[in-house]
Amino acid sequence: MAAPPTVVCGTVLSNSVAAPVVFDATHRLPIIKGTTVGGVLMFRVARGCDDGTHVSWDPPSAAHLVKVAYARDGLPVAVVLKPSGSGAEFRLIGTRNGKVVASATAKPAA
Repeated sequence: MAAPPTVVCGTVLSNSVAAPVVFDATHRLPIIKGTTVGGVLMFRVARGCDDGTHVSWDPPSAAHLVKVAYARDGLPVAVVLKPSGSGAEFRLIGTRNGKVVASATAKPAA
């Protein structure tokens, strides 16, 4: 039986047959060393659906944005990123009012 869609704040982030993992970057995370089905990483960058965060990743060339779930204020609550290639390491940062509210380090397998 297929997994239900992955939905964050009313936005379908994945319709994968297998249940993808959404990493909650608003909490301290270990280094992420793999990807989910389809070779993507899903990150929750805000705790609710009212207020989102400004999201970036460094280096910017290490991943590209696939999909976004937005908060009521128009900022991202969750993002789906696809690493640029095997071994493309990056650090995700979410900020609100100049303060870091979400972060994660991804080191997908080479």
